[in-house]
Amino acid sequence: DARTLHACNHPPDAGARSDNVYPNSTAANAGRQAGQVILEINRHAVHSAQEAITLGASLPKDRNVLLLIRDGNGNHFVVIGTDDSQGSP
Repeated sequence: DARTLHACNHPPDAGARSDNVYPNSTAANAGRQAGQVILEINRHAVHSAQEAITLGASLPKDRNVLLLIRDGNGNHFVVIGTDDSQGSP
C-alpha cells in the first residue's frame, strides 16, 4: 500500500520499503511481503517513497507491473497486476 511506504535508512537511491501488504491483495498473491524494498517500478529506479507513490499512481490499471524488490534473499523481480482495488505495491 502506497500509504505505508517510507524511505529506508539507506542511501537515497536504495528505494522505498513497504511496511504493509494487504492480505489477499494482488501484491500479496504475487509474493510481496512487508519489509521488502522496492528498487524499481517498470524499470524506473525508485529513490524515495514519494517517487514510488507517484510512479504507482501513474500506472495503467489494466497492465502488469514489473517490480525489482530487495529482501533477505537478495534482489529479484516480481510481476503484479494493477487491478488490485486495495492498492499495491
